[in-house]
Amino acid sequence: MPEQTTFGRRVQAASGPRSRLAPETLTPAAKAFRAQIASDRAGSLSDFERWQRSQQGRLALAWLLRIALLSPGALSLAFHASWQVAIGLELAGLAATWWLRKERRRHRAEIVAWSDEQLAER
Repeated sequence: MPEQTTFGRRVQAASGPRSRLAPETLTPAAKAFRAQIASDRAGSLSDFERWQRSQQGRLALAWLLRIALLSPGALSLAFHASWQVAIGLELAGLAATWWLRKERRRHRAEIVAWSDEQLAER
């Protein structure tokens, strides 16, 4: 069968998945090397990556607030809320927006001023 060309490039047949070697067929040196790679992967997180993971809760809260604050007036209208509740929702939205901006500013400043010593202080 002649080779197919697509826009001047050869199309290669996809190879099947590579078979994994069973652990009993490996030599002791290969088993030790496999274990070393696995341990290096587990402990290879940098300080910055650990710090980012520790901030995931705050970032999730910030995203939830962003979604909730899209339209407090529409929520009041949808639930037929009284004007007092609508005003309260708007004020809560303003306060949460203030906090959200402050939190984003703090997060950006921490990333810009990142150093490994900063994590040691905590």
